[in-house]
Amino acid sequence: MNAAVRALALLAINVKIVPFYVQNGYEGLHSGKIYPLDDRTFLNLSLTMGGSRIGSSRFEAMKQEKVRMEMVEQLLAKNIETLVVIGGDGSYFGASLLAQAGINVIGLPGTIDNDVSSTGITIGFDTSLNGIVTNVNAIQDTARSHNMCHLVEVMGRHSPDLAIHAAIATGANLVITNENVMQPVEITKKIKEFLTNGATSLIILISENIYGIEKLPSLSEIAKLITSECGIQTRASVLGYSQRGGKPTAAENVNAALMAKTAIDNLINGKKNFTVGLNGTSAYITPIEQAVKIVKPSRKEMILLANTLGNSR
Repeated sequence: MNAAVRALALLAINVKIVPFYVQNGYEGLHSGKIYPLDDRTFLNLSLTMGGSRIGSSRFEAMKQEKVRMEMVEQLLAKNIETLVVIGGDGSYFGASLLAQAGINVIGLPGTIDNDVSSTGITIGFDTSLNGIVTNVNAIQDTARSHNMCHLVEVMGRHSPDLAIHAAIATGANLVITNENVMQPVEITKKIKEFLTNGATSLIILISENIYGIEKLPSLSEIAKLITSECGIQTRASVLGYSQRGGKPTAAENVNAALMAKTAIDNLINGKKNFTVGLNGTSAYITPIEQAVKIVKPSRKEMILLANTLGNSR
């Protein structure tokens, strides 16, 4: 996200647009935390820092029309005509409401979950993915050394992309997501197949928000079941918030710059209320009222690919 803020600011300055930033997202906007973005030290450091230097927040109050009008008034009081929102689907929904309230809004996709339907990749996804791969590779080392099975839970909210991409990148034996949920008995059956076919260590990647919820047991309980039913020592690992930080990857910074350029180019050409997406190195825009309605396609083919490769080990 920092690379996107940096690129937006520098490109805006280059075409004589004065950039400001809002501290702490929508909540900061409502309370008037709007400042000039002219600190060169800030801009120069942004390529190497993870997280968000300008902060972020959840702001449920903006669901109220009165609050949204107050947010727009904060911008107009400083003669700010356009608001750039970097975030996920929730941020985009908020941006669409602000557009209806009368401010020009541009959306850039920023979330590790890769769950913004109007783009092929989001800012944050590649950095998070690479962090997961590093951690899973380390877990694989100990799994092989001790002939163990490891269940590794990764983030993604309700999007399976982090788990699927990490499974392919690490050669995990199995990936389980919200699109292919497996019952504990199915998991133990699959592990017995792996062991019968000669596997001595196993890595299973699992999306969050599946196990330990409603009627499904927790990962720790499943690990104990696998140990007793399959005869292989099994441990559960939750990577947690390490996935939300870390130095941005090179691809991340390039993607952010490409999207920022497309945002500024379309802004100076008179476009209003749009989001920016990226496929490969090709950036494009989508009207924001359309962007929030696009449904993310199924990932079943990629899940099949990941599990076919895992089964072949």
